Parts: sequence; structure tokens; C-alpha cells
Amino acid sequence: MITPIEIRRATFSKSFRGYSPEEVDNFLGALAGAWDAMLQENQNLKLELERTKAALSSYQELENMMHKTLKQADETSKATLENAKKDAEIILQNAEQKAKSLIESAQHKIDELEKEIRELNFRKKDILAQLKLFLTAQLEKIESFDVPETELPKPTEKIIIKEKEKTTSFFESLYKKIQPNPVVQKIALEL
Repeated sequence: MITPIEIRRATFSKSFRGYSPEEVDNFLGALAGAWDAMLQENQNLKLELERTKAALSSYQELENMMHKTLKQADETSKATLENAKKDAEIILQNAEQKAKSLIESAQHKIDELEKEIRELNFRKKDILAQLKLFLTAQLEKIESFDVPETELPKPTEKIIIKEKEKTTSFFESLYKKIQPNPVVQKIALEL
């Protein structure tokens, strides 16, 4: 590449009727100045191009980092969402299993209570039947003592009163023993 100094130092052979040396020198000086300015501008443009390339490279790296960050954030959000869905499914499964277990347990308790109520009703009928037999026997005994009062001697009257008191006391204690539990009675009525 030709430099401005080479343009200024350029010499030409002289000939008769050639160009005016002064005009040639002036032109070469102007040309050298313009060439020097052009080379300087070219140098400045090269420096600016290097700075622009460096900035572009920095921006490209920043853009790549942003793409990577966005991609990573997207993957993280997808993974978080997927994990949340899995956790929700596990919680739902556990809740369903616990509910199923509670329902089975409640049904088992209901079955046991129904069985117990049936047994209590059977025992009640059995006790009432035994009580009826006992009361019938006691009534027959009482009726066998049923003699007009005028015919009974005084000591016998005391014995009958005592027997009646014993019988009454016995029936009261027996009633207290067989009196049904209000809770069981309520459940039995509901069935």
C-alpha cells in the first residue's frame, strides 16, 4: 500500500512540454494530505470496528447467558411444576387411602355395634322371658298364700308381709340390673 510520504517524495522525469512541476507538486501534496486523512480515518474505523466487535461479542455472550438462564428457568419451572404435580398426586393418594381406611374402620365399628345390639336384644328377650317365668312362679306362690285375712293368724300375716317386701326388693334390684343402657336403647331404636 502506498503511503502519503511516498506520494510526497515521488519524482517524475522532466520532459519538454510536460506538466508544470509546481502544479504536480501541489497536486501530490494535496493527494498526500487526502490520502493521509483517509488512512487515519481507516485506522479510526478499524479501531471502532474492533471496539464494536468486542461489544458485540460481549452482547452475544450476554444474550447466550440470558438464553441459558431463560432455558434453565423454564426447565426449573417445568421440573417444579412436575414435582408439585407428583406431590399433589401422592397427597391425594394418601388422603384417599386414609379416607378408605377410615370408612372401613367406621363400617367395621358399625358392624360390631349392630352385632352387639342384636346380642343385647337377644339377652333382653331372654332375661324378660326368665323374668316372666320367675314372676309367674312368684305370683303363683303369692296366690297360694291368698287366704282371707280374717282366717290368718297374726304371725302368718307378718311372714306374708315380709315375703312381699323381699319379693318387691328382689324385683327392684333385678329391674336395675336389666334396665337397658340409654345409648344402646337409642341405637336399637334407630335400627
